[in-house]
Amino acid sequence: MAKFIKPFQSEGGFSVAEESIIDEERNILKANSVQVVNSLFANADKQEFISFNRANDTNTTVNLEDFTDVAASTVLFSHSNVILTWKGYVIAQYSANAASSIATITLNNHGFEQGDSITIAFDASGSGSDGTYTVSEVVDDSIFRVDTGIVFDPAQSIVGGTLEITSLGLYWEYSTEISTTCLSDSSNNLTLAGVSRTILKDNVPLGQEWIISPTVNNTEKTFGYQVQITSNGTLENQGSGVECVAFITNVSAIRD
Repeated sequence: MAKFIKPFQSEGGFSVAEESIIDEERNILKANSVQVVNSLFANADKQEFISFNRANDTNTTVNLEDFTDVAASTVLFSHSNVILTWKGYVIAQYSANAASSIATITLNNHGFEQGDSITIAFDASGSGSDGTYTVSEVVDDSIFRVDTGIVFDPAQSIVGGTLEITSLGLYWEYSTEISTTCLSDSSNNLTLAGVSRTILKDNVPLGQEWIISPTVNNTEKTFGYQVQITSNGTLENQGSGVECVAFITNVSAIRD
């Protein structure tokens, strides 16, 4: 019996659940992801999507969902544009002897020099000494001192206190482009065949380390990106953590 193939068309576009996904001008709207398939090579496709996540005090290592399933004997080319943003002041630790107005501050790779001006908000134990001061002494690249002129506690020392350096700013950003290739062999073992990074903006707060890495999960047979935040204090004093946003393009094909 002969089949009649009719064109699938609509002058007004197409919708899912009464919401347009293609308008009358052929624009794709509000698609969760876009998959482009090579009609001449059925095992090749391209996916593009935007991913969100947040690293906070509870979860300092998070995945940029969704991870992509990788079949056996597949090559997957991936490119991502990732930006991390954080609202917060640089956190450091301090100590002060009893009846002393000098705060000894610990902050790795602080970069301060003697005579620099610094504005500090101490924790509850030293809040009476909040203010702007001059760095009075630099011990090394991790320790410096300020003399507030105000005795912290006349009776006992402060050890392991925390402070915020408000003069360094409140908003921080890290932007990068990452390209990598994920290979899957005939047994579906996944490996990364090199990673290339281009840092577009590197404004990470002192005392923190932000790492974005492509990664494979050989249990689930998936590929994706992971964000790991290392901090010397809370990520949630001024906001809700480090916001992570990525635009990811994955192109995959079965290989011999």
